[in-house]
Amino acid sequence: MTSPLPQDVSSDWADIPSDILRYIAGKILSIQDSIRITSVCRSWRSSLQDYKTKFPIYLMLAEDEQDKNNNMRCFCTASEDNAMEFELSAIKGKRCWGGPFVWLATYSNLDHEIQLFNPLTRACFSLPSQQNFGTGHSKSSEVLGIDFIHKLYLSSSPSLSDCVVMAIYADRSCLAFAKPGDQSWTPIDFTSSIWDVTCFNGTFFAVNSLGQLLKCEGILDGITCPKAVQFAEPPPQLYSAARKYIVDLDGYLCMIARIVGDYEYLDENGKVEIETVFLTEEFQIVKLDMETKEWERIVSLGDRSVFLGNCCTFSVLASDYNGCTPNSIHFTHDEPSVYFYSGGMDTGIYNCETKQFLRLPDRLDDEHEHGFRSKLSPPLWINLSI
Repeated sequence: MTSPLPQDVSSDWADIPSDILRYIAGKILSIQDSIRITSVCRSWRSSLQDYKTKFPIYLMLAEDEQDKNNNMRCFCTASEDNAMEFELSAIKGKRCWGGPFVWLATYSNLDHEIQLFNPLTRACFSLPSQQNFGTGHSKSSEVLGIDFIHKLYLSSSPSLSDCVVMAIYADRSCLAFAKPGDQSWTPIDFTSSIWDVTCFNGTFFAVNSLGQLLKCEGILDGITCPKAVQFAEPPPQLYSAARKYIVDLDGYLCMIARIVGDYEYLDENGKVEIETVFLTEEFQIVKLDMETKEWERIVSLGDRSVFLGNCCTFSVLASDYNGCTPNSIHFTHDEPSVYFYSGGMDTGIYNCETKQFLRLPDRLDDEHEHGFRSKLSPPLWINLSI
């Protein structure tokens, strides 16, 4: 018969040395278990408070829009070798945007609320309502509906005091910003429709529909009327009509052009299911010399990966994330005007070296048949590392 552990042994779990506890935490493969280990006791939580667990970058699939009672959301890796589900009723029926800081940005067309939501802890920060964007756009939210907000961008985790959220919104693709706890959005004066925004070395930059790089002034220093002024001319190396993104790529401010073509979508029987589907055909990339403001074409991302589309555009060192492909662009659908017909179908990975695409399927399996297709909120990339 096995003897019980001595009392002094069984009570010492809280006193495990920090280096051993961190070693154990590094062997954990489950996100759920990583959360649980910090909840065991105060001592473990203190030892692991600065420990960063690196998980793969996940693709959060669309919700099941047919089953109103299904609140589960599936998260899978690009290789589909790791999938998990969370019950996330708090984001049911909302448009969501991903990013590099665990948090989702969400918008509800029913109550006009805009929030930042942590899918792991269920913590939530409120942002000013959609009704507090002010004037400057010709069509109301009642006309544009769920398409009123195009993208929400986070400069950092909302748990940090310096977090700023940028919103691209309305029919003119206006730009505004707010911080968690603010009562209203502050509009940023601009000249042409905004396509993307990022924070680079503490300064906010945006790219407009003309391909001009804009510098946002008055965001952090409390100027009454912040504005976006031209910082650099459009890159001549990029296809002018393509949608543009900007990203901090290992210390360089880069612009990426996404070139799409239109195709017929055939069902499994070879019949035309959707007459026009827009699919990405090519990516072009340039980096900026911040002194001369000259653009230079680059053909390789090196050991980094870029994530863009229905998320804050961000890059990571591929070797830091299991299953992440270096020198590649991971993309999702982000053109709300066609979500009703083909939302989520333009999702995949582009290899910058071979110029080949890995097209992710528009359904994961029979259980997740809604998978990639969505009229409301297509799949998005999100970094769940904590």
